[in-house]
Amino acid sequence: MVGGIIGAAVEKDANDRPGIEITVMLDGGKYIAVVQEADENFRVGDRVRILSGRGTTRVTH
Repeated sequence: MVGGIIGAAVEKDANDRPGIEITVMLDGGKYIAVVQEADENFRVGDRVRILSGRGTTRVTH
């Protein structure tokens, strides 16, 4: 039982990170929203790159 409690605490710590939802207008005019870890600073109007692979999508400069 103690192992389960420790495992839950470790998992929570690994998943408890600040996040951000970024709405991006693609060149074709379509909008997408991406939720990711808040490890980059974005400003309205920034040109960004959309990286996709292995079931995940990420926004970067």
